[in-house]
Amino acid sequence: MSGVPNNFQTMVSTGLAISLGATLMIVLGPNSATAYPSGAVSYGGNPVWSVGGTVSNGSSVAAITAPNGQDVVITDVVISGSSSNNGNYVCGIDVTLLNGAGDNIGSFRGGGNRYSGSLDGQTVSFESGIRVSAGDSVTVTGANTGFSYNCTSGLTYTLSGYYAEP
Repeated sequence: MSGVPNNFQTMVSTGLAISLGATLMIVLGPNSATAYPSGAVSYGGNPVWSVGGTVSNGSSVAAITAPNGQDVVITDVVISGSSSNNGNYVCGIDVTLLNGAGDNIGSFRGGGNRYSGSLDGQTVSFESGIRVSAGDSVTVTGANTGFSYNCTSGLTYTLSGYYAEP
């Protein structure tokens, strides 16, 4: 009976195999990952980007240009800042995102308190984002709104998103 395993050896071997398999599944199993819509991972680097600056009434700022071979997707827009007015009027500044052709791809408004001069900010997160084609650019423009009076300072803005395959 030297070549025939007994039931105890079979049970111990099976138990060890199951334990080892379960441990390996836990240790080497799937980890959490961040998924981006479309083929963002092919960028070959960190696909996340962010830019910011200040825009005021009548000004335009070149915010970002999509690199050749990569689209940019704007997923978040944050507008904040302060504004002053010299009267009992509501003050506000519109912020518009324009592509290279001058098409409006996003409009946002900050409104100011007529007594304190503070400007209410805005934070917008998009589910699908604003896509800008490879080689195209995004310009941020500022304009006094139709309900404004004597807005003298601008807004700060932050745009963020990720690079994606065209």
